[in-house]
Amino acid sequence: MTVFGQLNQLSNSPAVTALTWTLFHSLWQGVLVAILTGIIISATKRAKPVLRYQLLCLLLLLLLFTSVLTFWYQYHLQPQQISFFGSQLKQYPDGQLPDHLPGGARNVRWLLKGLIAMIADFISQHTDAIAAVWLVFFLIKSVRIGFALGFTAYIRQYRSAEASPYWTAKLDVLRTQLSVAKPVLLLESALLTIPVVYGHLKPVILIPLGLLSQLPPGQIEAIVVHELMHIRRNDYLVNLLQQVSEVVFFFNPALLWLSACIREEREYCCDELAIAQLGHRRQYAEALIRFKELSLTSSPSGGIAFTGTRTSLLSRISRIVTKQNHPLSLAEKSALFICGLALIVFFGFYKTPSQLALSPVSPPTKQTNVDFPLGKVIAEISEDLLKEGIVQTTKGLSFELTNTGLQVGGVRQPAQVWQKLYNKYLKFSPYPIKPDYRNDSDFGIYYNAGTYVFGIGTKPPAWKNYTSSL
Repeated sequence: MTVFGQLNQLSNSPAVTALTWTLFHSLWQGVLVAILTGIIISATKRAKPVLRYQLLCLLLLLLLFTSVLTFWYQYHLQPQQISFFGSQLKQYPDGQLPDHLPGGARNVRWLLKGLIAMIADFISQHTDAIAAVWLVFFLIKSVRIGFALGFTAYIRQYRSAEASPYWTAKLDVLRTQLSVAKPVLLLESALLTIPVVYGHLKPVILIPLGLLSQLPPGQIEAIVVHELMHIRRNDYLVNLLQQVSEVVFFFNPALLWLSACIREEREYCCDELAIAQLGHRRQYAEALIRFKELSLTSSPSGGIAFTGTRTSLLSRISRIVTKQNHPLSLAEKSALFICGLALIVFFGFYKTPSQLALSPVSPPTKQTNVDFPLGKVIAEISEDLLKEGIVQTTKGLSFELTNTGLQVGGVRQPAQVWQKLYNKYLKFSPYPIKPDYRNDSDFGIYYNAGTYVFGIGTKPPAWKNYTSSL
């Protein structure tokens, strides 16, 4: 098999479809987690930073675990396809609404259903393209993460030197006092402009060259204690998990915001522990300001920096002075409100094929559990019916393409037309329909634009009850 053939086979695999839908579902799942994040931040205004940090980390793990379950479900347990042919927009290009949907409220409901259906159908038809675009950005960001992780070994060997014996001995004393069991190396680097800590198994604290002689010993001790707190708390592992999550879900604003909140609370935690160890709140705040003044650029993404960005620094100093956690900003509250409202609309109108039936109880059907772009196929069948002159418009279109025949609008069509569509979409279809369903006489593709009933599987027993107009 050629390389292009292998790539084509991979692009048509259920794993690619499952990945694409997992990425899509992570957006609304992220909104839910973001709302929970806002609730936690609002409810813990007077709590210690460690409590906030732990709760936010649990939310991140919950979101990642949910995404894993979503992928597993999409790959193994697809009971029915949720893609939908965007028939409303194609049936009514002039923007006119169907006659059986009177009233402004009904019109809005119809438009929302059509918009959500169009989004679902777009994803179903372009899973390969979406996965390809995601893969490109994933690889680019992965290279950056790999560079950041490999930067530690580089700076340890190039233009770096061990700190003076005084600070090396001081580091050992502080490490013993803080119960840090791992050996820690203190280096001065000519490549960095702010202090950072790298590594987990063999952590290294890197201080910009010359700072140990430029600043008072108390401020140097503050930075060393702060970085030792990161090591004692194993923050490097959590930071690494965040970076991997941000690479996979780089497009998800909810996850990126949650990750930023975790980083902020992590610095607050280490600030409080360092202040408790040193006993000088003002001296620690002065150390933060002084180190920021001496830094010229931000730290590499692979490490945990002492000062952080200018906004982060101001927030930390404000918290050190006021001893209060920061509440949600007006922009954050507004964004969460809008996202929550959008989520309600989404769940209110996004329906699976069985839920879109008129009957309160969806008909039992035998469904495939394979990757089948139902929306794309229905659109192509509709176009073929137009080309064959069987229908003049797709408005109100209803058809049944099964193993034994073709019916359009309840009228059985000539055998040659059925054979042509049958060979194209069922018998010799490039889509992987399981052979188990080939012997069912009523197995096929069903679609009714008027009632939103559609699917691939065995014909529902009460199909006629679901083909009437709304």
